[in-house]
Amino acid sequence: MPLRSSLVFCLAVACTFAAIGVVNDLFDLEHSDTKRLLAKVLTTSSFAVLWVLFIHRRTPKVVLGALAAVQILWLVAFPRLFPPVEHVLTPEDWKTHVALRGFLLIVLILFSYGWFGTVFQMEGKRYFAAHTEIELASRIQRQLVPPIALNTENLEIHGLSIPSGAVGGDLIDAIEENGAVCASIADVAGHGVAAGVLMSMVKTAMRMYFTTKPLPTEGVLEVLNDTLTPLTDPSSYATFAYLLIHPICVSVTRWRPICPYFTSSGKTAPLSGIPFKTSRSQCFRT
Repeated sequence: MPLRSSLVFCLAVACTFAAIGVVNDLFDLEHSDTKRLLAKVLTTSSFAVLWVLFIHRRTPKVVLGALAAVQILWLVAFPRLFPPVEHVLTPEDWKTHVALRGFLLIVLILFSYGWFGTVFQMEGKRYFAAHTEIELASRIQRQLVPPIALNTENLEIHGLSIPSGAVGGDLIDAIEENGAVCASIADVAGHGVAAGVLMSMVKTAMRMYFTTKPLPTEGVLEVLNDTLTPLTDPSSYATFAYLLIHPICVSVTRWRPICPYFTSSGKTAPLSGIPFKTSRSQCFRT
């Protein structure tokens, strides 16, 4: 919960338990005065706020036990610090004291209701804003990463990206152009709309490059990296690998260790690389 919402929530809790302190004082009017009333209101509200803060912050049980001990000691010491006052109240005095405390009780309840309503409104706006962003990012991903089913004369490519949560950062794509097939996979850093925008930029740039070049076998990621770096935030990046298949060549470029499988030996050999779109003028191994 943000700091502002936490402060407002603590105010609401304080007003609620201050009202309980007023009710407690109503049962002991003949032994109460203004000091005892204020002491009950302040102590009940203060301890309630402390309990809320400690539990919300997942305070260790030892600290919670210490707070409980302090509260018990306060209840024991309260009659000595604020000794009961003997009053002989007339019917008019009873009426005045009850009316005063009733008015104070109504004010505290109204403030408590108002502060709780403010917290619900603030947190509701924050929740729906986050939910809207997640839903928008999820729609972007569904549009950008549909299931892949590419069939050519000598090749079949099938792919499906299933996010672990509501929104994922994985991008898969397959392009057939100029007699060649390019299969690519990317992992965009982060989640949400910003990651979805970067994902769309990577996919668009990759498809545009392959549809405008006769047969790009080298320098693909260098061009994409230099193109996207000045257009995006410095903290955003994507990890990327692609496989270009053509009757005259097979080219692989990658951003991180990938493990091709060799049927002749039955073993894998990891190939290393570097992240994509971290700075300009990077070289990628092909």
